[in-house]
Amino acid sequence: LMQLRQKGSIVEYHEAFEAIVARLDLIEEHRLSCFLGGLKQEVQMLVRMFQPNSIRWAFTLAKMHEAAIVHGFVTKS
Repeated sequence: LMQLRQKGSIVEYHEAFEAIVARLDLIEEHRLSCFLGGLKQEVQMLVRMFQPNSIRWAFTLAKMHEAAIVHGFVTKS
């Protein structure tokens, strides 16, 4: 889990993350920390800025950032 990193889309990363986490008994705070730590650096910084309190909220924020890049509202760093 600690070695999982986002390489493709946020949806692909979230699916891989959930597949691993489903087999582990971790508290939400630790799961969230692991999820955030595996995001691409530029996505991670933006998501952390909003201080998400759940993986669902962090995932939603990351998807919004990804969509903004795809639609040209922001540029990749």
